[in-house]
Amino acid sequence: MRKIQFTAFQTLLLALIFFGLLALVLQVSNSRALQLLCIFWF
Repeated sequence: MRKIQFTAFQTLLLALIFFGLLALVLQVSNSRALQLLCIFWF
């Protein structure tokens, strides 16, 4: 099996996907999503 090396492009792509999903969640439930995000990061 070949080792998967994360390039800057792949990292950027993952970041875009993450923020895209985060934007969707924020649209669905703004305050609750912010609370979950704060709990997740801190």
